[in-house]
Amino acid sequence: MFLFWITAALLGAGAASLIVWRAAWASKSATEADPAIEVYRRALTEIDDLADRGMIVADERRTARAETGRRLLAEAERPASPVDARLGP
Repeated sequence: MFLFWITAALLGAGAASLIVWRAAWASKSATEADPAIEVYRRALTEIDDLADRGMIVADERRTARAETGRRLLAEAERPASPVDARLGP
């Protein structure tokens, strides 16, 4: 009987630690920044750099910034995809 309770306690502790580990991993994945948003932010910076170096004119800069800004806003408004619990770390 004593062996049964030790085995049950070990199995319970293992299951609890597995649940906590998966929850911690899921919360870490959910807080990571969306890489698409970073791409558009870098694109805005690159457009400004190109304009400062004189490689694009003011009209092209305005058009490129407007298009990139539109895409950035569309990506930011898109709902986040749910975390797939089947995927491992």
